[in-house]
Amino acid sequence: KSIQFGLLDPKAIEKMAVCEINQKRSFEDNGVPTVGGINDLKMGSTDKTFKCKTCHCQNNNDCPGHFGFIRLEKPVFHVGFIGDVLKVLKCVCFYCQRLLIDDYDKYVEITKIKNPKDRQKKIYDLCKNKEYCKERKKKVVAGEDYDQANDPYYKYGCKKKQPKFKRDNLKITIEINRDNDKNNDVEEDDNNIDKDLTHISPEEVMEIFSKIPPEDCKLLGFDPQYSKPEWMIIKNLAVCPPQVRPSVSVDSSLRSQDDLTHQYNQILICNERLKEDTTKNATDTTYQSRFDNLQFAVATLMNNDLSSGRANKKSGQPIKAIYARLKGKEGRVRGNLMGKRVDFSARSVISPDPHFQVDELGVPLSIAMNLTFPEVVTDLNIDRLKQLVINGPTKYPGAKMIRFPNGKSIDLRYSQHRTDEHLEKGYIVERHMQDGDFVIFNRQPSLHKMSMMGHRVHILPYSTFRLNLSVTTPYNADFDGDEMNLHLPQSLETKSEIMNIMHVPKQIVSPQSNRPVMGIVQDSLIGCKIFTERDNFLTLEQVNSLIMWIDDFDIRELPMPCIMKPVPLWSGKQIFSLILPEKLNLTRFREDTPEDLADKLNLMDNYVQIRKLYNLELLTPIKINQKYIITMAKVSNVNFLYIMCFDEIKKKSLIFGYT
Repeated sequence: KSIQFGLLDPKAIEKMAVCEINQKRSFEDNGVPTVGGINDLKMGSTDKTFKCKTCHCQNNNDCPGHFGFIRLEKPVFHVGFIGDVLKVLKCVCFYCQRLLIDDYDKYVEITKIKNPKDRQKKIYDLCKNKEYCKERKKKVVAGEDYDQANDPYYKYGCKKKQPKFKRDNLKITIEINRDNDKNNDVEEDDNNIDKDLTHISPEEVMEIFSKIPPEDCKLLGFDPQYSKPEWMIIKNLAVCPPQVRPSVSVDSSLRSQDDLTHQYNQILICNERLKEDTTKNATDTTYQSRFDNLQFAVATLMNNDLSSGRANKKSGQPIKAIYARLKGKEGRVRGNLMGKRVDFSARSVISPDPHFQVDELGVPLSIAMNLTFPEVVTDLNIDRLKQLVINGPTKYPGAKMIRFPNGKSIDLRYSQHRTDEHLEKGYIVERHMQDGDFVIFNRQPSLHKMSMMGHRVHILPYSTFRLNLSVTTPYNADFDGDEMNLHLPQSLETKSEIMNIMHVPKQIVSPQSNRPVMGIVQDSLIGCKIFTERDNFLTLEQVNSLIMWIDDFDIRELPMPCIMKPVPLWSGKQIFSLILPEKLNLTRFREDTPEDLADKLNLMDNYVQIRKLYNLELLTPIKINQKYIITMAKVSNVNFLYIMCFDEIKKKSLIFGYT
């Protein structure tokens, strides 16, 4: 399935409208909207005292509103399409309405361009400076009405000199030759021909566009079914429903109308005056002035940021047009559809805390007392929730509200005797946020899915969010004043999705590049580097103090120290290896390693080689001459073979590795 964009046909506008707006008066004396007025009840109503006469909805909130239309006395330019109208005028002949491309090879080249925008741009670049509609040939295509018995090509082109077009605010000026009917030859000097500079009316443009052949329309990027060039001229103006432009009651008798309603009224007034001038045969100057007023009123309805001036209300303030309501950060699309304000959220500055786990989030107490989670009362939690209700909204941990199955609720802020509140199974207690709750944490701009992840809450004093330094990488956050958003889920289903899908440990590997998006940073990274340097050794006491912090330490014996005398000492690499998982095999060289040392064992700290020998798979134990016991073993899923030779006399073992 897909969405088809296009231009609205004047007939389609009339067909989709539920009524024609032709009355300047909005309300009758009794306050009822006028039939045929700008607030006709057929389009719907935002007033609870009236019902929509089209869908007859009992509740006005169920009525989406319906469009009306204004039949303009004369067509006008759409302010958003004047630039496109000018381009098309420069691409087609003013007299025969054919494309001005006179080179057949270039014509064929253009037909091969599939992108309509690129194709129109190419045609415009070729035609914008053409002075004559030259006679040219085109190959007959099957299905065209032309006798191709004698000639497979047919000729077209009127050989006339083309006028020059130029935009003048809401008008298009045309410089035309008076003697063009003489069919001058293209090589003739036309410097002395009389020229006339005037404005071309939208009605004339509409007539020219309607005569452009369908094949030329397609080349220009139009679709004869969805977007004909003449539809860029407004003949029937669609009127949006009152739900888009609601009126506001000032007192019992007065209502303040929306800017769009005010502008629609202005269009009706200008249209009525133009109609009167047409019937009274007014002078050309008066008629043109009336038409300019109508053109300006329709243009400022769409866009009131024009260089030619602004439409103002009676107070002198400029009206807010449709364009201003859609564009920008505060517009309908970005402000109300793609992003909107939500409840149960918080925002504050972030601070680092290296003592937190990567999935933990420190939340200020003031936020925890303001955000609530709806917890259903059961036999298992009724005593705990009773105590939270007694604590109330001002004592942490507490609760702010009790909701009953019948839809009623009690706000504990106004309950004087909270100890008397009775809880039963099925009631819902809006309790404060507590340690262990799961929340969504977000930093804008949200450029990938790791910009929103799930965290476990840890309530702390003070006023900033605190998080582990390693988790700042996917958020692209730092601690120079960045602010982040918190969202507390309001159902167990949402909480389950956060725990099992959005939780930080589930997001470590990026689906984009299949690699970790977070790791150790700052002091922990520097510490690991220093800790594993070649000259760092630890005593038994230091080793025991370090390994006690390993959560899942399950090795019963320490590895043999690398230095035995005078004091047993362990290297940092040995202790660091204790936190590495089993079956891990890795070799990495530094980027600046010389080529002659690459892939070779050496004494320089320019590479890391990890070979974990736990869980060896025994292959073939062999006994030779009662002196050596040779054991062949390999690590699972790794192409590395170890041969261990044990000397029973010297009680020594040698290990050889082969890839």
